[in-house]
Amino acid sequence: MKTIKTNKIFRHLENSNKRIVIEQGGTRSGKTYNILMWIIFGYALKQRGKTVSICRKTYPALRATAMRDFIEILKAYELYMKNRITKVVANIG
Repeated sequence: MKTIKTNKIFRHLENSNKRIVIEQGGTRSGKTYNILMWIIFGYALKQRGKTVSICRKTYPALRATAMRDFIEILKAYELYMKNRITKVVANIG
């Protein structure tokens, strides 16, 4: 596997022992990308059998940001398995 390149967001998550962690930063600061990197490499690969849910207010917003980056990361590190990605759309009123 190639070297994982991260920023301070990933390190902050990796070093935290809190249940809830809030990350702040400007637009294009790498928050989403590094949070996804941590979910994949800092959590999911170490916690087999767990379900991870990534949510946004709308499905188009999720697809345009987090989902696109998530799939890009998985493909870049040769971890992508199309049949393991579930797209669930729920309208909560």
